Amino acid sequence: MINEQEGTQTPLPQTPPEKPLSGMGIVGYNLIAAFGYGVICIAIGESGIIIDIFLIVIHVIACIVAVPITRKWEWLLAGFLVACVGLATCVGGLSIS
Repeated sequence: MINEQEGTQTPLPQTPPEKPLSGMGIVGYNLIAAFGYGVICIAIGESGIIIDIFLIVIHVIACIVAVPITRKWEWLLAGFLVACVGLATCVGGLSIS
């Protein structure tokens, strides 16, 4: 961009580099996903609880596999919390049914 008064060029502002997903972001997004499909499965009914258990197990295994690949321990924490939330969702869903 050219400064008209002085006839010199002024540099354009640099865009900040994108920050990688923080550790708590990883945990948060995993908990939101587990809660989301847990609520949907519980709303289906009795057969939805079996689907929810299956999805929780796959989600926890995926989080555990992601630990050595990404070298971030937050994935292990996310897997543990997803297992806890999933267990609580299944128990709550059974008591509602």
